[in-house]
Amino acid sequence: MRARWLWFGVVVVAVACKRSGPRAAAGHDAGVGDAGPGATPTVPGAATAPGPITPAVTGRGVQLIDLEYGGFTAIGLPAMRDDGGQLAVVAQADDGGRGYLDLTARILDGATGAVIRELRLADADATSAAITDDDEHPDGTAVAALERRAAATVAELNQLVAGPWHPLVATRRPPADPAPREVIAVDDLTFTFVVADRQLVVERAGNVVAVQATGTPAPAPPAHGDAPCAGDQPTLAAIYRDVATGRALVQFDYQAGGHNCGAGPSTFVVVALPR
Repeated sequence: MRARWLWFGVVVVAVACKRSGPRAAAGHDAGVGDAGPGATPTVPGAATAPGPITPAVTGRGVQLIDLEYGGFTAIGLPAMRDDGGQLAVVAQADDGGRGYLDLTARILDGATGAVIRELRLADADATSAAITDDDEHPDGTAVAALERRAAATVAELNQLVAGPWHPLVATRRPPADPAPREVIAVDDLTFTFVVADRQLVVERAGNVVAVQATGTPAPAPPAHGDAPCAGDQPTLAAIYRDVATGRALVQFDYQAGGHNCGAGPSTFVVVALPR
């Protein structure tokens, strides 16, 4: 499975093969017919599908739809605390063939990008284990318990970012295969990710004004596209420039190195920009 691209502020939907078992039979993954515009489709004998795991976001934060294929919404993230001291980001990993949601929130140091705190919102392996447990036990409650824990963690995150924070605006590189040099222009600055050197070079009017080590892996590309799990391929995904602090938050996404291999979550680097 190719890596899914993470877009903040919109619903991210992952499509994969749906499982069978008691929870699916109860209507959790039940398909419905088209009942026409504005109508509520129904299936005779089917149970009503459950609603989202967490409430809709009214200010800033995350809403989980479900832990399998329903995805999530992230509103007002990434964000920076108004004093510039911290950043809040959300990073999604690619679960590969299963396609379950794998989502982590991180609080970063606003100047260095170091991870201060990490909140695991959805763990694909835990979801798979809970589904298996419930499928083997028709009266099982493993998935329900996991959803309650996920909801509590989301509530904790949303409380953390409910105070004096402001959202950061993204300038994105269009989704594409990784390349040796990837470029995003933001206002008067050009950001170039040099994969082989693991460096981000920032230029203004053709002059280099900053060079930042990214710490992102740069594995050798596979000899052919079907090479199994040859390693995640990093790609420059987005720049979030904050003029007030003179910093940029740089997001790197990852693409799987082989079919159904999955890929790691987004990583972030903070770059000090010249005034």
